[in-house]
Amino acid sequence: MSTESIRFIFRVFPENNEQRDVPLSDIMDTGFYHFCSIISLIQSQWEEMRQGILNVLTFGTPIVYRLWMGISRSIDIINMHSDIRSTFDHFNLILLLFTRCFRHLLYTMDDHEFFNRSIFTMSDMSNMVSILRGLTFNMYMDGSDNQLREDMTYLLQQLYDRNCRKTFCNESVWLVDRSIYSILTVKVNTDDVMRNIPFVIPFNNRVDIFYNYIKQDRIQYVYYYIYIIFI
Repeated sequence: MSTESIRFIFRVFPENNEQRDVPLSDIMDTGFYHFCSIISLIQSQWEEMRQGILNVLTFGTPIVYRLWMGISRSIDIINMHSDIRSTFDHFNLILLLFTRCFRHLLYTMDDHEFFNRSIFTMSDMSNMVSILRGLTFNMYMDGSDNQLREDMTYLLQQLYDRNCRKTFCNESVWLVDRSIYSILTVKVNTDDVMRNIPFVIPFNNRVDIFYNYIKQDRIQYVYYYIYIIFI
């Protein structure tokens, strides 16, 4: 990987909070994509190097902030181009690198640092929760079972634990859209959501889902009992 490719990170993602659009062509730049790809490959193949790489990226560069600025400003564009496989794969790889680095950063931050000396404002954090919750929930509903979903689940759990200790975003930000509630009782992948990110579903709806599980178990038991009798 050339020095120019590494420098590309700092050219694409701004250092301050100035709002500007990041072109899709920049976010999906081949050099930047390959940088993220190599980092992910090294982390997966050489366990002993993973911690060192995360330390350098997380604490020695502004990559966490700049990655998120790029992700948050391009999410709508990515959704529009999700049918283009290469675009979606590139975005997911960038998202994976951000997730790992930010998780690593959170492990070292106590609550005082998080609320008073974080690289993100509380408004940034609220927006981050909303985006990560939506992306992670969709992965569960689509049946995606990969490293990105696992890492994003852990990050959401970390952020939710922080929010339980001291609120930094409203409860509504954690919840999926109400229009989805009706299908949760029939979706097979709801089991994984209930086990891993139950806080994205309101308590009353979780109770309804639980009772629906009991109802389904009873029906299956009756069918099984009838089968045993007549067979």
